[in-house]
Amino acid sequence: MTITESLLFLPTTLCGRLSFRLKLIGTALLFGLPLVAISLVHLAGQGERVARVRAEQAALAVHMPLLRLNERVDAVHAARLAAQRGSTDAQALVTAAAGEVEVLAAALGAAVPTDFAAAWRTPPGDDMSGHELAASALRAALAENIERGGLRMDGQARSNALLGLLADRLPPFVDALARARRIGGEALAGQRLRPTQRRELEAARAGFASMQLWIDDGLARGCPDAACPVLAAAQRRFDETLLPFIESLTIHVIDAVDLGLPADEFLRRADAVTAALLDLGDAAAAEAERLLAGRAAALDKRRSGVAVLLFGILLLIAWAFSGAYRSIV
Repeated sequence: MTITESLLFLPTTLCGRLSFRLKLIGTALLFGLPLVAISLVHLAGQGERVARVRAEQAALAVHMPLLRLNERVDAVHAARLAAQRGSTDAQALVTAAAGEVEVLAAALGAAVPTDFAAAWRTPPGDDMSGHELAASALRAALAENIERGGLRMDGQARSNALLGLLADRLPPFVDALARARRIGGEALAGQRLRPTQRRELEAARAGFASMQLWIDDGLARGCPDAACPVLAAAQRRFDETLLPFIESLTIHVIDAVDLGLPADEFLRRADAVTAALLDLGDAAAAEAERLLAGRAAALDKRRSGVAVLLFGILLLIAWAFSGAYRSIV
């Protein structure tokens, strides 16, 4: 017995015991079942791609509201510090910002971390521990939302640039502006700028230029001006508000002799530039959502087309085999 005969002995013996009808059915199953399995695996892969894009969309929908909520919590903290240092007009800013926090938290609903809700209801004290707990809870929620939604791992160049800007560039910029607002408002209200505070403000001011370049680079890669006029307009508005704020910070706080600018006026100027930055973030998020929605629709369409094509091929094979089976048997 040759090697070939030895290898084929078992299948030849088994098939020899089957009727001709069973041999045809076995042959059909032998080729048909793998084809069905491959088709199902391919469709499952298409479904996973759609699910990843949907997860990015869900995370993106929550990202900017969480960031806005975090910024308003910091605004409440800055205004409270100014009020404690003697600025009577800052109390109105505390009330207004606290009201905005309540509105934003209500709009987010279940997306608001429970730790934040408990910390936010803590009566404010001299140590401001409630603010620290609330801010920490929101920062943790932002980081978790970014990781869960995969906002840093998008596979398309334009949407990846915009999502990277929103996840990695925008939050540090907002934090830097909030830090300058807090220190500047506190110094103006108390009519005293400590050396450590001056160094912090100088470091924040020095970082604004590089952060602005990061933002400009992300926007240039994510959406050219001609393709995104709304985003370009928001970028121009932010640029126009940032420079006057830096001048106010330099002239009236860092290099000032008498710290004569009212603290509430400085806080309003800081709020204006931060609002412009967040509006720019909203515009970037809207453009990223448009790109993601278009990709999700294309993937859905492709998955449906592939499913119809595979089903048609399987149906054609079954039809051809049935005809062959009837003609032979």
